[in-house]
Amino acid sequence: MRIAVLDLLFNWPPDGGARTDLKELLVRLHRDHHVTLLVADCPRHFPRGRNAACLGLPVEHIPAAPWQFTADEFARRLRAVLDRLQPELLFFADGWYMKPAILARLQHFPYVLRFYAYEGLCLRLHFFRHGQTCPRDYLAGHPDDWWQCTQCALGWIARHRSRPFFFEYLGSGAWLPGYRTTVRTALAHARAIICYNEFIRQRLLPYSRRVHLLPSGICPDNFVFHHAARRSNGHQRILMVGRTADETKGFAVLLAAFRLLRMRYPHLQLIATSETGSAHPEPGVTLLPWQTQEQLPALYADADICVVPSVWEEPFGIVALEAMASGVPLVVTDVGGLQDIVSHRHDGLICRRGDPQALAAALTELIEQPEFADTLRRHARATAQCYTWDTVYRKFSAILTDAAASAPAAAAPVS
Repeated sequence: MRIAVLDLLFNWPPDGGARTDLKELLVRLHRDHHVTLLVADCPRHFPRGRNAACLGLPVEHIPAAPWQFTADEFARRLRAVLDRLQPELLFFADGWYMKPAILARLQHFPYVLRFYAYEGLCLRLHFFRHGQTCPRDYLAGHPDDWWQCTQCALGWIARHRSRPFFFEYLGSGAWLPGYRTTVRTALAHARAIICYNEFIRQRLLPYSRRVHLLPSGICPDNFVFHHAARRSNGHQRILMVGRTADETKGFAVLLAAFRLLRMRYPHLQLIATSETGSAHPEPGVTLLPWQTQEQLPALYADADICVVPSVWEEPFGIVALEAMASGVPLVVTDVGGLQDIVSHRHDGLICRRGDPQALAAALTELIEQPEFADTLRRHARATAQCYTWDTVYRKFSAILTDAAASAPAAAAPVS
């Protein structure tokens, strides 16, 4: 089967789990089908299309300079490439605001849509506002919700001073009232939609009945499994792998919990990765620069407990699987895909999001009960083995094959 794969954000080395996810699946897909990767080509601001040839499959670069990156212009250029390649299926991977805007202009091509997060479903892209999950749903709500969501999105873009988001927000028409209809149209015509967790799925079901849950994967053998605790009680190293400056990742909550624990365990240490790495004034806290995929196994190997303290609806949570494969006892919060991965008190602990006391209590249990921690780590390794890339790929390939063979999706109402 001839498959065209479009990704508006792909670059390598990866800047996040979505790039790794696509790379692992495409390498396998290319063994069974003729796959061409289509990338937006823009070296400025966000490095779209960088090193795409590293995957070892045919690549088509579509110019996407900021002043040219509009839905109409990019869709026109994309359509020309698709007319030349004549794929039997288009798989649309990652993108921000432009993703539904382009698809709404390509309804005659059979396509499968992948959601890595909440693109198109939330104008702020993450359903997170004022420290908690935002209850507003501008797609399903009253038209007035569009205005409130637009103001929220513009304020968020302005605060982060993000040129890529700003250019894409303008070029996609996401600031227009009709963008709601654009998103609904893109969802309604998809042969299949793939997402990570039930939170996303429930927001997609009103617009398509062809929604599939598919997790991300991991290479468990890349991580050394540790069968027992490395350090004695009160001397453990707690690890957080995530962007500490991103409020959705919950570092502030973890830091508050750590302060509570340090009063009882003065030798406890907290290690966290940040965007650039910087000194931290707090005793016992170390901030490391962003770690590469090659550096991560050693980081987990030197940790005694891993924490994923996210306060937003984390789409998946690959960090949790990496810790489980490494045999590091794990604490996560009750958000998004994390609670789908971890079974509470079987292969990890789940605590209430945004609650330093609850997080400190969970960490205390692992610090003071090494036998319980050892039980969790053994079960966690077995869980990680269920998420190998080959296992994920078999499900992914079946979805694409069924989508290519299915009848065109019946369009849902878009008014």
